[in-house]
Amino acid sequence: MSPTVVITRPGPKARILTAGLEERGARLIPFPVLAIAPPADPAPLDEACSALATFDWLLLTSANGVSAVAERVEAWPAEGPRIAVVGEQTAAAVQRLGWPVEVLPEQANAEGLLAELVRRGPVAGRRFLFPRAEAGREILVESLRAAGGEVKLVVAYRALAVDHPAAEVTATFAHTRVDLVTFTSGACAENFLAILGNAGLASRARGWPAAVIGPVTAQACTTLGLPVVAIAAEPSPAALLAAAASYLWPEARG
Repeated sequence: MSPTVVITRPGPKARILTAGLEERGARLIPFPVLAIAPPADPAPLDEACSALATFDWLLLTSANGVSAVAERVEAWPAEGPRIAVVGEQTAAAVQRLGWPVEVLPEQANAEGLLAELVRRGPVAGRRFLFPRAEAGREILVESLRAAGGEVKLVVAYRALAVDHPAAEVTATFAHTRVDLVTFTSGACAENFLAILGNAGLASRARGWPAAVIGPVTAQACTTLGLPVVAIAAEPSPAALLAAAASYLWPEARG
């Protein structure tokens, strides 16, 4: 019997994952729980992007952040800041624009980026522009500021909860066998559980195995009571696909 996999990421951004799972014979349930929206007040981001040359570093931790900056910067300034990114997907988004990526840490999270920035020289007195989601982890900002860096934190985009009526959720999941749910952030997991909870299916959802895009998301899922069975080796759609496939079809390993 073909495994049933719930995809919680919006359609276009889940293309690699969905195509790979479908090719292997999985039955997919597209169920986006977050939608990307512009900042409620774009002025701080607009102003920061117009003053790029005044920063020493531009920190980018997602492709959504790259897109938000690219919409406001027609050409990379000759005296622009150095660019530090998290993850191959973010790096690829920057490189498609023809912008130079100077730092891409092997450890693809805020801790890895922080360690690499510290390794490359004194943080004190440096100016960092960090456009990110409205809600995010504070470790990078707090650590850079504690080391004497000046961090300009601006909202580049918002991740808004998608509305799924309880009747729709019940019809989709009440009597459906789910073999795996994929999550690309803790917010995805939290919203998924809230949506299922509104339909009285939270306890059922907590019994479904989860494949996640990295250890931070894994920790968030564990805290929510969701059983994590597969963690991507790096935060990319291809790595998440590999982790999910390895769990669903263990006989194909190696």
